Formats: sequence, structure tokens, C-alpha cells
Amino acid sequence: MSNKNKNLYSYTLIKQLSIKQNRSIQETRKAYKYLIKLMIEGLIQNHSIRISNFGKFFKSKRNQKETTHPQTSKRYIIPKRQSILCQFSKTVKQ
Repeated sequence: MSNKNKNLYSYTLIKQLSIKQNRSIQETRKAYKYLIKLMIEGLIQNHSIRISNFGKFFKSKRNQKETTHPQTSKRYIIPKRQSILCQFSKTVKQ
């Protein structure tokens, strides 16, 4: 089995959830989009998001750093930035 077949995309999640909850795909898609919107808004406001038995999403600040290109040996600066990290629960790690 190739790696492409191991990905679970949002439309697959929506379809499976709509079947499991006996809801229409449109209702489930609307709820899914609202959940994603709430998560993004929370992260923008510097809140961490905890999902029981899954993990915690949070923003992390990365400082500016100077590095060297391995092939050209040219030095350049990577500006400071923010990224989103996920710390998975023990349930997911197993």
C-alpha cells in the first residue's frame, strides 16, 4: 500500500462522520467548517486548544537565526516567526 492511500482527507472525515451521526453531508460539512474556524480563531488569539484523547494545539514563537546553506556555504538569516505545534496525547502515541 502506498503512502497516498494512508492519508485521511477532510471530505473522507465529513462523509464518515455524517454516516455515523445519521446527518446529511451538508450539515456535517457546516459543523466541520465551524469547528475549524473556532480552532483558527482561538490560535490567532493565542489560546491553546485541547482535544481530549487527541492532543493540544498551540502557537510557538521561533526566534530569528542565522544559518548556512549546505551546498553554497552562503550565510543567510531566517526571520522570527510563529508556528502551530501539536502535542499528542498518550492515547494517540500508542
